[in-house]
Amino acid sequence: MIGIPKGFKKAGAGRTLADITDVEGWTLSKGQRFFVLEMKIKRPVGFPVNIAIDNGFNNDASYPITAISEDDFNNKTKKEKP
Repeated sequence: MIGIPKGFKKAGAGRTLADITDVEGWTLSKGQRFFVLEMKIKRPVGFPVNIAIDNGFNNDASYPITAISEDDFNNKTKKEKP
């Protein structure tokens, strides 16, 4: 999916510390910048973390949307300033 869906908001930014395979089987390269997406309801523990991949376009409608496992998010990413 491309573009941040209605109901989601950017809740932070991060960068991958290693290659990560997303829930769809695509690989995010080490050093890839992304935005964490949240909804109004709290994400249950253990569920994948929704992210928008920063592709450099500076346009919410152009960011590819995917999700990564909570384990990968906690162990293979670092927080950055948005």
